[in-house]
Amino acid sequence: MSRQFDKLGLAFERIPAIDSRSLAPAALKQHATNRFDGHEWGSSEIGCFLSHRQCWRSIAEGPDAYGAVFEDDVELDPEVRPLLLTDAWIPAGADIVKLEASTMESYQGARQNIRVKHRFYRSALPWEGAAAYVISKELATRIAAIDVFDCVVDQFLFDSNRDGHDFRSLEVRPGICLQTRHKPDRLLELESTIALDRVVLERPVPKIKRSVAIRALRELMRPFRRTKARLVRMYRTWKATPLDIPHQP
Repeated sequence: MSRQFDKLGLAFERIPAIDSRSLAPAALKQHATNRFDGHEWGSSEIGCFLSHRQCWRSIAEGPDAYGAVFEDDVELDPEVRPLLLTDAWIPAGADIVKLEASTMESYQGARQNIRVKHRFYRSALPWEGAAAYVISKELATRIAAIDVFDCVVDQFLFDSNRDGHDFRSLEVRPGICLQTRHKPDRLLELESTIALDRVVLERPVPKIKRSVAIRALRELMRPFRRTKARLVRMYRTWKATPLDIPHQP
């Protein structure tokens, strides 16, 4: 990460992560209540949330109206540099802006996204990933005081449909940064280890046997559903506010 920031000519502050292995089980449990998605907490997921909270506290105590947070397994594209030199590009009323692509398909480096205009969208599914975002000092101050949470940090920040999500979260598409785990030529030295600790409760999915008529109707409706989805994407793109990346000095 130091090499990446040095290459972009940007100064940064490293916030040491909270190592969940250094916390007693009781200390971990006091921060995490039952997750509403039914999954069990992995200790590193709790440590990850607490690490982000450390960053929010630093921003809340700092002099700037916005701060940027980057995890240590993300690749920074050059376009991120001018966005960190000014906050003039941030839409009025935005509390947090996600700069990271949640998937390789939504990344600006993907073939279909080359030369595609960056736009602001309301953050929604897939909300996974909190590796690169800009957050207002106001929001950082408010959420830095949270001591008990019921979902992982990326869902807390970017799932706009989550109960209790009472702030305006946006994301830039195509995404400007990308976690290395999404890239086929990823750098193993930056590989995230949180997945090794993630515990998921598998729930059996009941199989529904549909009649021949229902299956035939579903096949007939398939092209109409695809057309509807394409039109919805076109409409959302038309409504989305373009991002004009500031000129680099």
